[in-house]
Amino acid sequence: MKQHTLRRLAALFLILCLAFSGCSQPQEAAQTPHAADPLPDGLTYALQVAVAYDSTCDMAAPQDVAELLEQSTLLGLTTELVNLEEVSDLSQYDLVIPAAALANSPNIAAYEALLIAYTEAGGYVLLDNAFAPLFSADYLGIREVVPLTGCPVELTFPTVEEDLQPLQTLVEDFSGLYPDFYDYDVLSQQDYGYGFVPDAAEPLAMWGELALYTYRAYGEGAVLLTNPLLPNVYSLGNFSMTRRTGEETAFSATTTSCNQLFYSGVATLAAKKQFGYALNRVYGYNGSPSMSWELHYEEMTGIAHNSMKLFYDLCEEYHQIPSYTLIRSSYWWFLRTETVTYLLNQSDDGMDFAMDWEESAYSSGTHIACNDQWLQINSIEDAGSYFREYPEYDYRAYPAFGAIQGKEMLVSGSEDGYFYAYEILEYSDRLHVREPSLLTDADGYPLQVAGYSAPQLVDLNGDGRMDLLSGSSDGGIYWFAGDPNGHFTPQGLLFTTDLPGQSLPCVGDFNGDGTVDLAVGSDSGVLLVYYGQNIDGTVSFDHSRMSSLSRLCADAELGQWLAPGQVDWNGDGYQDLVVGLFEGYLAIFLNDGQGGFAFNGYITLDEQNYKGNDRAKFGTYAVPAFYDLDGDGALDLVCGSLEYGLAYPIDSPYFPERAALEAQVDFAEAHHLYVGIHHYSNAGASEAREAYELERHLEAFEAYGLPTEGIGANLHTWYSSNLGDTQTFDSEYAAGLLWNSGFSPAYDTGVAPQYAAENVIALPFFLQKDGEGTLLVQDNSVLPYVDSAWTDLSGEYRMPVCIYYHCDFVYESDLGARDYLQKVSDFQWKFGYNFVREDQLMAASAEALALTVDAKTQNGALTIAAKDDTSVGVEVQFSQDHSAAAFAVDADVWYQRGNSLFVSLNRPVTLTAGEPSQTAHLTQVNLPADITLLSNGAEIAFEADGMLQVVVEGDAVAASAGWDVETRDGKTIFTKYGEADTLSLRFSKETDG
Repeated sequence: MKQHTLRRLAALFLILCLAFSGCSQPQEAAQTPHAADPLPDGLTYALQVAVAYDSTCDMAAPQDVAELLEQSTLLGLTTELVNLEEVSDLSQYDLVIPAAALANSPNIAAYEALLIAYTEAGGYVLLDNAFAPLFSADYLGIREVVPLTGCPVELTFPTVEEDLQPLQTLVEDFSGLYPDFYDYDVLSQQDYGYGFVPDAAEPLAMWGELALYTYRAYGEGAVLLTNPLLPNVYSLGNFSMTRRTGEETAFSATTTSCNQLFYSGVATLAAKKQFGYALNRVYGYNGSPSMSWELHYEEMTGIAHNSMKLFYDLCEEYHQIPSYTLIRSSYWWFLRTETVTYLLNQSDDGMDFAMDWEESAYSSGTHIACNDQWLQINSIEDAGSYFREYPEYDYRAYPAFGAIQGKEMLVSGSEDGYFYAYEILEYSDRLHVREPSLLTDADGYPLQVAGYSAPQLVDLNGDGRMDLLSGSSDGGIYWFAGDPNGHFTPQGLLFTTDLPGQSLPCVGDFNGDGTVDLAVGSDSGVLLVYYGQNIDGTVSFDHSRMSSLSRLCADAELGQWLAPGQVDWNGDGYQDLVVGLFEGYLAIFLNDGQGGFAFNGYITLDEQNYKGNDRAKFGTYAVPAFYDLDGDGALDLVCGSLEYGLAYPIDSPYFPERAALEAQVDFAEAHHLYVGIHHYSNAGASEAREAYELERHLEAFEAYGLPTEGIGANLHTWYSSNLGDTQTFDSEYAAGLLWNSGFSPAYDTGVAPQYAAENVIALPFFLQKDGEGTLLVQDNSVLPYVDSAWTDLSGEYRMPVCIYYHCDFVYESDLGARDYLQKVSDFQWKFGYNFVREDQLMAASAEALALTVDAKTQNGALTIAAKDDTSVGVEVQFSQDHSAAAFAVDADVWYQRGNSLFVSLNRPVTLTAGEPSQTAHLTQVNLPADITLLSNGAEIAFEADGMLQVVVEGDAVAASAGWDVETRDGKTIFTKYGEADTLSLRFSKETDG
């Protein structure tokens, strides 16, 4: 890896505060008898891989392969891009991978001869499917090459030798997941090249009578022939997360990991043939992989009810430790509220509006402050989730402005038919209004229409006082005469519109005759303009002076909800219409001054909304109005709607749960818990908006005293921006964040990652940018949301596991949480994972990716040492000719799984051929520690805080106080929460191992 990446890793290790928790011993795979032959003696472990190309190749593809190998799961690997036009001898390499594009090179015959000679002399070659019809059938060991029609799934897998089984199993697992990819209908239509009729080659996978993967021993070496199914370029699967053709489906962690594992697996095969073993990374401390909770903490009532602490208490019962990521704008989940928000006009002489990035998670507007909280009227609970519109939830605020008794007022209608009057107080940090009162008649009785009041303030009777007119749920237009005391006398029906549902009025002068006109929208796709008549000072309306804009609206596909507001949009002196729509958009109709209107698109902003377009988007059932809120002489855009969530920035002075959240942050600090960034982005977010959002998020963390260094992020509702392949990750890295632990990639329109086949196998990697590693990428797991067929794959591939969950509602009931906690515990014990905090998991993965080792055999012993101080371990995977059980292990922490030994590398380790040790020993220490083995016990001095855990194979007792002890399946587990501490333990008796 590049030096820049290593420097970043070093910074990561220094910054991250480590405190880990452990798990049980792995369940051992079924044992296959192995020979007890000694390893080849006198060999120093190292492999060199050449990714071959020439001047005819586009370098993106070979660079992708090289990057997959540079972060290989196999240790000791050196990768080099090699131009075949400049070499005549490949003998220095253990494995050669020719770029697929070389199949089109005019020099292909010379390259074939070079590769054949290389293989004969003992080299390994991994060949792309494209070479099958071009290379010698004898060299490939096949009799016939047959073009494939269709996508090869439902494969069969013949019996092969043990060293080939990991590659075979990988193809089997990937081919099983592939049809469940969201875009499989696209993927299945791609070109899957050729199948082969095998001859001397050994088939690894068959599709009907044709082999898709073959292994051909040739001379002293071997050649493997592949299929485009895997490695796969149709589903985006590289470490740059960047499309090469533009035709790839969205990034898939499963594809990327399986591509990586395939290349690593072929190199592992070459290592086993040469050394008798291969060394693989373990993404966790002291030889066991890591898992952690990833708790998205965001919901207002969860914060109010102390759900952070409640879930922590549950975790202690299950010997787990929680990790949280905190939202910047907390909200009420499922709540939809009638609100009025606004956007200030950015122009002195026109109409120019910009999105309010501070408060626009679920709408486009700035909230109005009323009694130190956001203005809100009536709400619907349990009204669906975020980022969706539901026609059945049809509450809305309906704003109008005017003077009543000399006071500027905002009057809003509501679903309940009343009229809510807010006295405008001031504009400072935002618009402030007084607590509402209901408009009443002279006797103090609240005014009301049948439902869905839709007020306008206008002098209808010419007495110089504001009157009130209103639409209603029955389609009528009603009016109320204003009196000198600010009351309104009901006058009954002003006129009938014949609309079948709501009538949505807006007053204006649309023909320029000086008399009040009335635009009337509806919830039935009808928009009418009534031109008023002034008879003896009183304005009246009838159908004889009416025109319809309904056809214009239908042609523009604006939908059923049409709520008009009036403003001279283009400055030509004519009052135009801005029409609120169900989706929250605002459509523009320009007045030609001759009684005609023309649709002119939508109000657009400088930033795309979460739907991925540039329209101003408020809540559903939008109702626009225009008023100079800040006194600068320019009309501002005000909009009533039904808003989802009523979100508050957590560092806003108006945030209602500041004290509760501060107490929980203090609890997290006192209990050594991780709190990271739950980053809000969306499909249309610009780089500038993401930078702003992350800057404000970090400022909010600072306001609560939360750490802003050594932390990472995951994405709210998983959305990342579609404006660039890796824009969101680049934004996070630029903000100083170190990893992302949960996301849906750019251009993804599929299922959420916790349910996705594309996410079942997700190994960590550093995102590659211009040849350098940047953000550590580790998407969240499918555990515990899918059945064990998929979750077990995650465990079998020893990937780090980040477990997404919303603990917000645990205060209501812990039954669902307990079910998940148990499933997570079962997985932990089944596969032998260390349970740690999220930051600890990421630090362990980063350390594993940076690990380099020296390994050599001498006098029947294998010695392995990390080149730098480390707390991670290594898997020693033996070839089919050697038995893991035939080695005595000198390591502080170790265990056997299948034909592999997993050992800690906190100090040099020696594996000696001969009688293995049968005494009790440490199998897991879940975080960095200074470990001292004693004659009949051990002392483990933990170097970090959090949850501390040690697992012993056999019986053991603690000589230190305060440790919880349990036994399971012949193992003894010691657990403690809190600051770093030392565990002294004694192996109480010898065991059978």
